[in-house]
Amino acid sequence: MNRDQPSRSADLDQVRKMLFPELPPEEGWARIDAAMARASAEPAIDEDLLDTIRRLRDKEDDEG
Repeated sequence: MNRDQPSRSADLDQVRKMLFPELPPEEGWARIDAAMARASAEPAIDEDLLDTIRRLRDKEDDEG
């Protein structure tokens, strides 16, 4: 492991391998890090939007 990279637990490394089995470790970590950065930068979904999504999901379930 590169000294510039943070240490990662064995469990987290296993998750990386499950998500990106074909990618080199550095690229898998880069994708995970980018996803985490995007997730933390995104504003929280407001309750009105969640209610709308739930109503649409429930409507689909009733029709399906």
